[in-house]
Amino acid sequence: ERRTVGRLDDAGRQRFHEEQMLAAEMLLLPREKIPPTVPALRRYIEQVVDSGDLIVTDAAHRVAGLFRHPPREAEWRPVLRVVSRWAFGTLPARLRADYGIAWNPVKEAALRASLSWLKTVRPLLPGTYREIEIARRAGEAAAAD
Repeated sequence: ERRTVGRLDDAGRQRFHEEQMLAAEMLLLPREKIPPTVPALRRYIEQVVDSGDLIVTDAAHRVAGLFRHPPREAEWRPVLRVVSRWAFGTLPARLRADYGIAWNPVKEAALRASLSWLKTVRPLLPGTYREIEIARRAGEAAAAD
């Protein structure tokens, strides 16, 4: 959010986290297992990544391959490739390496520049490109009430 939208302050990020905690509960993740604050969540993620418990399986490599090299018939193929670069570029270095993603200062600079460009251009895009469809529908429904 900070790199692509940048509209939330600390309180807004905390509210978003708490909303996502509800979504996680719907997926049967007990609330007591979820770090209660954004800083606690960041620490938890760092600990999990540093622990070595996360592994990139063959199945994960196959799925990643679909994003990195979408089939020619895939809708939005160029967009998927760019989003894939952003997603892999924002992973912790160890996970990026586990996926076999080569990284260097030039790629880091390109990532930062392209995300900065996205942050600038995104508000100018039509809602169909700027928003996830389900979020747009929810906003329209809320506005109609």
